[in-house]
Amino acid sequence: MRKSFVLLLIATLSMGTLAGCSSSDSSSSSSSTPAPSASSASSDGSGGSFVDEYGSPTGVVFPLDNAMTYRFHYHARDMYVFDPSWPVFQEMAEITNISLVNTGNIVGTNSVEQFQLQAVDGFPDDLYGGNNITTYFMEYGPDGAFYALNDYWDYLPNFRAYLDDNPDVEAVITAYDGNIYHIPYIQDGDTARTWFIRMDWLDNLGLEVPTTVQELEDVLIAFRDDDPNGNGLKDEIPYFNDKYTEMMRLVNLWDARCYGQDASTERVIPREDGTVYHAWTADEFKTGIYNISRWYDMGLIDKEIFTKGNAARREYLPGDIGGVTHEWVASTSAYNDTAGIDGFHFGVFAPPITENGNQWEEHSRLKVRPDGWAVSHNCKNPEELFAYMDYFFSDYGRIISNYGIEGISYELVDGHPTFTEEVLNGDVAVNTYLESEIGAQLKHGYWMDYDYEYQWTHEVGRAGVDLYNEGDYGVLQMPPLSMTEDQKNVIDNTRANLVAYQDEMTMRWIMGDPDLVYAEWDTYLAECEKLGISQLVNAYQEAYTTYLEIAEQ
Repeated sequence: MRKSFVLLLIATLSMGTLAGCSSSDSSSSSSSTPAPSASSASSDGSGGSFVDEYGSPTGVVFPLDNAMTYRFHYHARDMYVFDPSWPVFQEMAEITNISLVNTGNIVGTNSVEQFQLQAVDGFPDDLYGGNNITTYFMEYGPDGAFYALNDYWDYLPNFRAYLDDNPDVEAVITAYDGNIYHIPYIQDGDTARTWFIRMDWLDNLGLEVPTTVQELEDVLIAFRDDDPNGNGLKDEIPYFNDKYTEMMRLVNLWDARCYGQDASTERVIPREDGTVYHAWTADEFKTGIYNISRWYDMGLIDKEIFTKGNAARREYLPGDIGGVTHEWVASTSAYNDTAGIDGFHFGVFAPPITENGNQWEEHSRLKVRPDGWAVSHNCKNPEELFAYMDYFFSDYGRIISNYGIEGISYELVDGHPTFTEEVLNGDVAVNTYLESEIGAQLKHGYWMDYDYEYQWTHEVGRAGVDLYNEGDYGVLQMPPLSMTEDQKNVIDNTRANLVAYQDEMTMRWIMGDPDLVYAEWDTYLAECEKLGISQLVNAYQEAYTTYLEIAEQ
């Protein structure tokens, strides 16, 4: 395995650097992975003690004198269980003398269900990790199922330093009893989805890139009527999307919020003054739905938007019939290489300016994902395991969790990890290759470096990311909230029925007469009230207020 970083680690420690996580900002175009931390090496190359923020040794020295093995129940995205042969974890075993062994069930089963089955047995393994499970860490932790990190900060100096620099993250992961029970997966970068348009179609029709909502509507009408693909057929689909739930964000064009974050069920929105409201009952949302219905009635929106699903991009772009969408940057910009159409240019444009003069982008990356890992109370030696987990927040730990192993998946170019041509141009998508073959980019507790994604994003997508970052179009998002038992009960008893009703009504309005929106709006509000929307918003308000109090300490 690579040795150059070990030498750097030794040199760093000899200069007296203490352990800690870099607070440098990783932007999309200039992010730079920090040099390896000295938290696990000594000047004689034999390893070194972790140090906490006060400089006291923690007693954990890597590599350990005696090898240790921990049982790891990892299950993610209904696809992966832990594989100890992944190069990243082979590297970690070499660095720490700690090995993890898989206890997860076979690939292909539901990840969350597999975790919940472990609860029945009292979480018998040492370490638990995966995606969409951190709410359970905060639910079962106060009942004694998982160790509280608060009692082990001496063994978590890198993560503790990160939290000190990011109190908003600490507020998100603090359970209702005031303790922290897991280390989360933390995303980097802001821009996730952008507006895309067929630039070559605009050229064919002699049109400019739309800058306002009215200009966008005019362009969509031209795409519908003026044969921009030049085949003599009226087969163009002006606006499409892979998910109708994302199409609902068109209400943004009329100054309405739609989702509080990237989950379509999260419809409670925070305001700058600390209050919250439900987006789908706001007056501007009514206006937005009316106009979406109007566009659908005009044939500007894909008539199959509610049924087409993920097939839309795969069919409409190579089929030369899709005009505009609002979608993921990396995967959508890649069609510029794969569509197979002469002159094809699916470019990014800035969010259209609304009638009220606003220009904003609702969707951005959720900083703290509901993914991560936690130590079960059945673990007999949690100190060393916490130190192992903390290593992923060291400088070199961040490198291997994002890029893999030098000489296998990346090389150092001007001191920065850079994916090899084999990785960038392989038959498998870069993120899939890293997850399935290398053990990097797995959804356990680590800090993403956005440059990992920027490197394999098409140049059109990169330009779009730069455009949106420079425009600073983001809006306030609802962070994941830690709920008390009472708050959780309110949400569990109201949200599903409320979402189902709202989806049913908005679908009816969009596919029907636009005037139905105004005719039935008051009845809709009354039914939302019967379904408990006020109690739902109040529960969110309480939890959000608690979050703000922790974040502002």
